[in-house]
This record gives sequence, C-alpha cells and structure tokens, in this order.
Amino acid sequence: MLIRKKNAEGTYDVVWRVAKMRIPEKLERHRQDILEMVREALAAHKSRGFIEWDHEIKTVHVEFGNSIINYKPGDIIWM
Repeated sequence: MLIRKKNAEGTYDVVWRVAKMRIPEKLERHRQDILEMVREALAAHKSRGFIEWDHEIKTVHVEFGNSIINYKPGDIIWM
C-alpha cells in the first residue's frame, strides 16, 4: 500500500506499507537481507508514478507488517 501526504512545504512524504510477503523456506536465513533489499527498492521506486517529479518527494518510509511469512515448497500460494 502506498500512502502519500503533501506536507506544509508543498512536497510529499511517501510511506510504503508492505502488508504481506512470502519468503521461501530455503531463503529464511536471509530474511533480514531480503527485507532490506525490498526497503531499498521501494525507496528508490518512490511513488510508482503517482507523483510526477522525484524532487517533489521529501521522504520515503517503508514499513513491514506482521504477515511476512515463509512457505514450504509445494504450498499453494494465492495472491
């Protein structure tokens, strides 16, 4: 989920809220590295085109919910 708020300076504060993400069991030991890569990617991506100019974005925050889980090979995943 992307939340963008225009602040008093006329720029935007962007918050990405990752509610659910599935990490394969075989990559579980790399969980923190994966979360950091996702955080970096969303910060670089900024607003997914909802805000036309990057210079209008003052801050980007990424928050992870409690539904970041792993799954076992063979599980059926519905997205």
